[in-house]
Amino acid sequence: MFPFSFGKTNNLKKHFSDMKKHLFLLIISMVAFAACSKDDGEKGGPSVKKVVDFSDLEYDSQGRLIKSREYPEIVYETDKIRVRVNNDGVYYYFTFYLNADGLVDSYKANYNDFDTGSELIPETPLKYDDTGHLIASGNDTYTWSDGNIVKIRRTPGTLRDIVFKYSQEEYKGNIAEYIGNPTFGYGETTWCSFLADYGYFGKRCKNLCIQIDDFLADTETPTEGSSQDKYEYTFDESGYVTRVVKTYMHYSNGYQGRPRSTTIKYKEVPVL
Repeated sequence: MFPFSFGKTNNLKKHFSDMKKHLFLLIISMVAFAACSKDDGEKGGPSVKKVVDFSDLEYDSQGRLIKSREYPEIVYETDKIRVRVNNDGVYYYFTFYLNADGLVDSYKANYNDFDTGSELIPETPLKYDDTGHLIASGNDTYTWSDGNIVKIRRTPGTLRDIVFKYSQEEYKGNIAEYIGNPTFGYGETTWCSFLADYGYFGKRCKNLCIQIDDFLADTETPTEGSSQDKYEYTFDESGYVTRVVKTYMHYSNGYQGRPRSTTIKYKEVPVL
């Protein structure tokens, strides 16, 4: 006599079959969980940011510049940014005050010290439109078109227009210090334009600037004292600028000037 009846044997087979199914589903679930955990860990880990790579440049954990030969001290605080500028051994001390949105609300510059030094540039207010575009810096007003600054009107004194022309190439990377960057740097100072790359002056220009003309207001005709900058670019396969040729020309019985070339290298840094 068999120890189990035929019906009970079928039930046992069914029991083992169900166990196999449950075990198989458990294994599949564990594999899927492990895969998801790995993916989540990779997504939650540090990302990578492509930044300009020169021997004197140092970056923080957010990929922001914190030191260079020209800027030996850069400190980012909650409500302000302090930048010490090295101008051929003469030091200027800039303070940029931030509003609740993290944009520069005003800035000033001193000789000798951030707080107690004599005044280089008085505190200058900045103004933005509702979409985050810089539209005024002190008495200078900015005109935007198609994502780019096309004109800065300079006042007081003799009214002048600084007119910008652009290529179709996208502005990529933290290259504000090496290109024609109108977002910040054509007001009362050309220092600290690198902050535009991190959004501290609102939205930066969409395309690369290829020509900057400084005219008497509303004339667009060069006169004695006018200037013109021209920029030519070389790109890598990802569309990042690897070489800039700038030609600065001062108008005196015609434009006079010569080109200057800068080669730009990049590296990738982890960003938390």
